[in-house]
Amino acid sequence: MQIVAGTARDGASLAELMNIACRDKRNFTPVTEQSLQALWGRNPAYASAGLLLAKNDDGTLLGATHALYDADTEKGYLPFLLSRPGDESYVWPLLLTASERYLEKAAHVTIGSPYTPLYSALEGRFQPLWGTTEMMEPVETDEKLLAFLRERGFRLRRKHLTMTKVINGGIDSPQRHREHGGEPRETRGTVLETGGTVLRGNIGDQVRAKTKRTVPFVFLQGAECWQNNYDWYGATAAEEFGQPNYALNVLVAREDYHVMGHIAWYAMRQRGKAAICDLEVAKRHRRQGIGAYLVHSALAYLAERGFDEIELCTTPAESRAAYRLYLKYGFTPACAWIEMSKKLC
Repeated sequence: MQIVAGTARDGASLAELMNIACRDKRNFTPVTEQSLQALWGRNPAYASAGLLLAKNDDGTLLGATHALYDADTEKGYLPFLLSRPGDESYVWPLLLTASERYLEKAAHVTIGSPYTPLYSALEGRFQPLWGTTEMMEPVETDEKLLAFLRERGFRLRRKHLTMTKVINGGIDSPQRHREHGGEPRETRGTVLETGGTVLRGNIGDQVRAKTKRTVPFVFLQGAECWQNNYDWYGATAAEEFGQPNYALNVLVAREDYHVMGHIAWYAMRQRGKAAICDLEVAKRHRRQGIGAYLVHSALAYLAERGFDEIELCTTPAESRAAYRLYLKYGFTPACAWIEMSKKLC
């Protein structure tokens, strides 16, 4: 067996390996050569550079990883460490040694980070090739992989949670949800209008009461998310959202051209499912009910359009307020994802 540099021509065999190694992951959807080529095409600076393949003498692909180096931060990333079942004990060590050698300029190497270039949903808010809404591996139950990484010097960096909520019964506010014993009741009157004000109903009244004014909201879809002149917390739209993904939807609370807060989502490949991939409120506008209204409106919009289940990824240790808000709206943990890091130099 040898470790070789992969190229775009290895797309078909890599897709086959991914489909074998990852078929038990959450929300698994078969990977195709075309979907890999589309993924690599999002950012030519990375593409298949750093793709490392473990092949036996007859050319059969036994394992793969993709070593990605961010020169600006001097960090290295591994989006996956794959092997055919049963071959892990000798494939993983060779791949990891080769990737650390490739990333010799990196101060650290991380696996399982939501900031992994190219593969992360945070870059353009895309759904990854397989797995949850934000990252692919390792999951908390991947005991064999986690044990191997610990043996090789990796340490826990952060734990991320996938949370899900069934909305086929309609959506309501946390207060009304509690009042009715947890039974879902449909809230009517929440309407999203492009360029319009959408503060309606009880949640809207709460925001008005706290801010002492009517807060205008605007709904952006597709290219509008990237082609606007709003001030996104001191950044441009392109800096905020990264690589364009025209399936994205964003609800924005604004003050003239300054964004006070926003929530973003997209339809997942799995029928009837959508992912909330971004929720942020500017520091000076927090504790005014804007975050709750954004979540409420997004869920109402998705319920009205026939979505049955919504999921999101959050990091409770770093986003306690958001985590509490998701719990209040009925989201429950579905999966824990482990981010591990190792110092290289």
